[in-house]
Amino acid sequence: MPPKFGSSAEAVVAIDDRGTVVFWNDAATKLLGRDAAETMGRPCHEVVQGVTPGGRHLCGPSCPVHYLANKM
Repeated sequence: MPPKFGSSAEAVVAIDDRGTVVFWNDAATKLLGRDAAETMGRPCHEVVQGVTPGGRHLCGPSCPVHYLANKM
């Protein structure tokens, strides 16, 4: 990952083609409350655990973001 992402004020999280977290910057730690040491190498859906305001789970093994990333 380019060095500028590590020092970005914006949260940057990168996953590989299997949905595994491969990059997590300090802004992601501040936003999501987990540091890189506990997120790297884990499935993104286990780390982020996204939920809509209505309670629907966004993250999971069939994540639409992961699906679209693999289509590119």
